[in-house]
Amino acid sequence: MLTTEFEGDNLLYQTGTFLSGFETSSTCTSFTLMELSNHPEYQELARKDINSAIEKHGWIYEAFQEMKYLNQTILKSLRLHPPVSTLDRYTCQNYKIPNTDIIIEKGTPIYISLYGLGVDPRFWDEPEVYNPDRFAEGNAIPDAYMTFGIGRRNCVGMKLGQLLAKVVLALLLRDYEIWQTKEHTSFLDPRSTFTAAGNGINLHFKKISHTA
Repeated sequence: MLTTEFEGDNLLYQTGTFLSGFETSSTCTSFTLMELSNHPEYQELARKDINSAIEKHGWIYEAFQEMKYLNQTILKSLRLHPPVSTLDRYTCQNYKIPNTDIIIEKGTPIYISLYGLGVDPRFWDEPEVYNPDRFAEGNAIPDAYMTFGIGRRNCVGMKLGQLLAKVVLALLLRDYEIWQTKEHTSFLDPRSTFTAAGNGINLHFKKISHTA
């Protein structure tokens, strides 16, 4: 007899995770704007991507699906600034780490640092560099990219969260040039459970004049 994982308490927890995803989406959007404000060349490419999709489809779902470059900027920001800094799991059975004598016993809590994986030079060339081209179609993405989790336990609200971030970014980048000054450079709040800027994210906006 087949059973589903989405029942009982697990269904309740997944529902809570799905709804709480709006907070992580706003974090993703904020840090993507921050990165693009400091990389005007990538901001302009994202803007062209947005305008092209909107002119072709209008403000409908298909347009956001076609915003490939904008999606690359989001994925890149999530690698450097994962909204949730740590994944926590526990082992369902004993596991022997390959090429070692170490056995992780069943029921052992496991904590994975997404910040650590995101800047690990074993998986990423120039890990501190913000370059959306790394996530272009056809480029291999290491399994170390776990911003949404991985496998059967990955985030159930992933697609909704990405869509929400795209909508907000498209609305802003289509009509505004955005930049950040040195005195407003953001830094992470080490006391925060989730990713947050200790001094906020202060950006400047300039209205773009659209010509007919």
